[in-house]
Amino acid sequence: MEDAKLKVSLIILVLVLAGFFLLSPAASSPSEKMRVGWQPIAPHILTFIAFEKGFFKEEGLDVELVKFGSANQLLDALAAGQIDGAGTSNLGVLFSAEARSPGHFKLFGLTYFTNETAEWSLLAGKNSAIFQLKELEGKKLGLWPGSFTKTILTLALKKSVDVSKIQFVEVPAELQLQTLDSRQVDALFTLEPYNLLAIEKNIATELWKTPQSTVLEPMPVNGPIVSTRLVAERKETARKFVVAIQRAIDFKRSNPLEAKEILLKYANLDASITAKLSNAPIKKFSELTDQDFSQTQAFADLLASEGVLTKQINVSKMILTPGEIT
Repeated sequence: MEDAKLKVSLIILVLVLAGFFLLSPAASSPSEKMRVGWQPIAPHILTFIAFEKGFFKEEGLDVELVKFGSANQLLDALAAGQIDGAGTSNLGVLFSAEARSPGHFKLFGLTYFTNETAEWSLLAGKNSAIFQLKELEGKKLGLWPGSFTKTILTLALKKSVDVSKIQFVEVPAELQLQTLDSRQVDALFTLEPYNLLAIEKNIATELWKTPQSTVLEPMPVNGPIVSTRLVAERKETARKFVVAIQRAIDFKRSNPLEAKEILLKYANLDASITAKLSNAPIKKFSELTDQDFSQTQAFADLLASEGVLTKQINVSKMILTPGEIT
């Protein structure tokens, strides 16, 4: 008799648990898979925050992070359908990709460079005897991989330097400090955390803080992107990705120190320089205005006028609209 009662109790428990799981949000709304590209640098911090704080999961996304060595590689992968989005993309590279093969990307936020932000620096090697920009002529200048870094630095330098006399050399992220310290290059144009680490380790001095700001002020430099294919075919997944990234922006604003600690895990930062990381202004999708669109178009027009883009582009066609994901 007792065995029969036990069996009945177990059956009831199983049915209750089954009902709970069937009716729970997780069961009724299975996670949607998504591949998100990233690089081990500070601008990708929104992806790291959304992943580490569980924002992707809470929005119903099963995100796989895919690492890339340059912005060019990341965008090529997105255009080819190998990834679905990224927490940031360099606008210069994005515009070049749009000019070559339009219609693959949707931008849904903006980060600006200003005179107050030091995310990028032009560094002189400690023993390079370079103390002013003119002394870069005849020297080797290391660059962050990707076409945009050379483009934007050239635009800034050509006002005071004969850039044809500078030998530009792309240097992989993991070799940048080693290459500068061993004097394989005389100077380096790089971004956080590498510029801060070079100064911290006393292998470089800052020759020019944020050269980009002299080209356009303020300069919209990057922003989160999603593929138009994902928007067209899996609108709800795209919407969830946008929401998760916007939540990451809110978190970064409210918890700047914790956000920087999260960055440590992905960018191999030295804990000693975490507090020194800059806070470039970020605008969420919901905060973008006509002025942001105009400034971003002005940047694209500048690159086109300098021959950097193969043709002029219409930035408004690249910006995600609320109606596309609702």
